[in-house]
Amino acid sequence: MKHLCLLILMFSSFHVDATARFTELNYGPNHLDLNSDGMADVVFYSNFDNNTSHPDPALSVYIKNHDATYSIVPIPSGDRFTLFGVNVSVSNVLLRSFGLIHTSKGVYLVISIKTGNSPHLNQFFKFRLYRIESNTAYPGVPLYSWVKQGEKTSKNQYMSADEAIRECLQTCFE
Repeated sequence: MKHLCLLILMFSSFHVDATARFTELNYGPNHLDLNSDGMADVVFYSNFDNNTSHPDPALSVYIKNHDATYSIVPIPSGDRFTLFGVNVSVSNVLLRSFGLIHTSKGVYLVISIKTGNSPHLNQFFKFRLYRIESNTAYPGVPLYSWVKQGEKTSKNQYMSADEAIRECLQTCFE
């Protein structure tokens, strides 16, 4: 009976992916395989400096094609090509942040968004998970896009998105 309960836990949707880990991005180009095709794609991590004391983090993604060219990937739910974090002016409190998580099933983009109406209080965060998918079925559509895989809410309250996003390793994959 004890072994049956253990098996059920292992294969249930509440099983945490023990391989889930964040990819620490360096400023500038980062080479990693985002679409599991065996070729290193390029993720540019930078700051959007808008003359404030705390610039916003920024991310642009390029998928390497088999002919050695690169395709830029639009941000999730948008037609722009650079994803920005959002902080409160003159503050290091991030209302929205992002990160890349490697799991046994591939690489996910997670976007952490503060859900409350006050940027200066500890509040819950939404975690939106995306994976890269290719699309060659329709002309005029980008070759690659981020496709939403799910959404979770943090179990704890946080002040800043860069703190909250670390919880996603457990909350998002259980």
